[in-house]
Amino acid sequence: MKSKKTRERILDASLELFNKRKASNVSTVQISAAMSISPGNLYYYYANKEDVIRCLWDERMSGKLDELLNGVADIKTAADLLDFIKAGLEYMIEYRFFYTEISTLFINDEKLVEIYREADKKMRDTFSDFVVRMGEEGKFIDHDEAIRIMSIQNAVAVAEQMLDRYDVYLERGITKEDFIGFSWLRIISTLVPVFEDGMRTEVREELKARGYNKEKYLELPR
Repeated sequence: MKSKKTRERILDASLELFNKRKASNVSTVQISAAMSISPGNLYYYYANKEDVIRCLWDERMSGKLDELLNGVADIKTAADLLDFIKAGLEYMIEYRFFYTEISTLFINDEKLVEIYREADKKMRDTFSDFVVRMGEEGKFIDHDEAIRIMSIQNAVAVAEQMLDRYDVYLERGITKEDFIGFSWLRIISTLVPVFEDGMRTEVREELKARGYNKEKYLELPR
């Protein structure tokens, strides 16, 4: 039991440091110091920093991502779409170090690339099925499927880009709620070109019902 608690504490401390300083700037010595344990104690549980990151993926991130992707099949309305985007943002915020440094992490750890490959395929397949279904249901314009999928990929890229500024926004007094609202503006704007008129109206009305303040978010620093 103690062994399990120590492993969990190491993951907790590592995640906090990775998010705050970026994983590339954090060493195992710093992780152990933050926990007031010896580096040797940390190495008893994890061989190195890359091992910690892989365990964060395997034991925490992967399962939550699966739950998130399984929810894509339930998106029917604008409200569902906004809820999904919010859930996705909250997940990415929780593990933002991974998404803001994904290229560096992959360069430093080929094993992580192999582990991530299956999840990446599931994401691509899930979103591909989603855009096809939304087209069949009259929610998306009947563009070429590649264009619709690229719009989704652009939306994900925007979300990842927004994460780079998350901690800066918090330091400026911008709340997590406002960050998500601002991100809605950016992400939805990438999807508007593939929305049918009815879906555009539905999204606009849903945002209004949620108290969305476009002017307020436009004033936030880019």
